[in-house]
Amino acid sequence: STQGAVFYMIGSYRDRRFHPETSGKMELGEVYYAAKSFDDRGRRILWGWLREARSAAAQKAAGWAGVMSLPRVLTLSPNATTLHMAVAPEFRKLRGRHIHHENVSIGPGAATPLRGCEGDSIEIHAAFLPGDAEEFGLKVRGSPEGSEQTLVGYDPALKMLILDTRKSSPSPQANRAVAQGRLELGAGEPLELTIFLDASVIEIFANGRRALSGRVYPTRADSLGVALYSRAGRATLKSLDAYHMKAISPDRLTT
Repeated sequence: STQGAVFYMIGSYRDRRFHPETSGKMELGEVYYAAKSFDDRGRRILWGWLREARSAAAQKAAGWAGVMSLPRVLTLSPNATTLHMAVAPEFRKLRGRHIHHENVSIGPGAATPLRGCEGDSIEIHAAFLPGDAEEFGLKVRGSPEGSEQTLVGYDPALKMLILDTRKSSPSPQANRAVAQGRLELGAGEPLELTIFLDASVIEIFANGRRALSGRVYPTRADSLGVALYSRAGRATLKSLDAYHMKAISPDRLTT
């Protein structure tokens, strides 16, 4: 791994040497690093560290810095050319109230709120049909009037998965940027997003083969909204299942 990048290689092992055949990025964002894996009863589990995206002064004021990512179960595609990853299923034990939406048309203009999904500790599974939208996706950690919001989107023309934190927080202590990476969908393949929100952490998994993590620091207590958006053209939310997550410990940090 290097600053802001963790790579993987797939290949074969013979004659006591590893022979790489394909490679790629383990993570499309710049906060995930120091990845380590281990074997768990035949499963390959990967842990990473998530660095801060706020100033040293803000970290000192908070009294802590950095956090472990969710553990990822690594597998190979059927043709063994692509790495697939998913959050360890053990985390389903933390699922609370369930919300479901389906067949929602997404057009340009005002974002469409997804009622019941509000929160800063939530698991979201969403499937989209791109239609003719130029960019579409979800706005999370949104304040009621939209002054704070984080975009998780997809650009079909550029084939880019996007995490836009430019409006996540007005605080001068918080970094604001657009992180993106290539995600090519097959013919007729929907965009399938799994998103975990946990206070300042956001971890995104797209179609089981791309990951993009980030950190967001909203200043408002009511920046909890989840909504659908489209830049231009129309897309469709085929289905969405969200789960409010229970705290894993009584001292869960919220900043």
